[in-house]
Amino acid sequence: MIIRTGTGSIRAWCAACSMDVEMLTPDDAVLVFPFSTRAIYSSVETEKIHFIETKSRSILVCVNSLSELSRNPDQHNYVARKG
Repeated sequence: MIIRTGTGSIRAWCAACSMDVEMLTPDDAVLVFPFSTRAIYSSVETEKIHFIETKSRSILVCVNSLSELSRNPDQHNYVARKG
């Protein structure tokens, strides 16, 4: 189930976290976290960021996994957004 919130984020089930979590589009995530869009898609492909695919075939990324990745950048190979 996907629940839209007033802030632009969406609450949805993340199977990897085993709970409802805040989800963002990759475009919204780059506004909040120090990642490029390319890095987010790359991290989705390598399963470093949790995600779901919507009915319209776009993706939403798990804020919990984005937060973990931003707190521990040395444990992950990602490309930070430049300046």
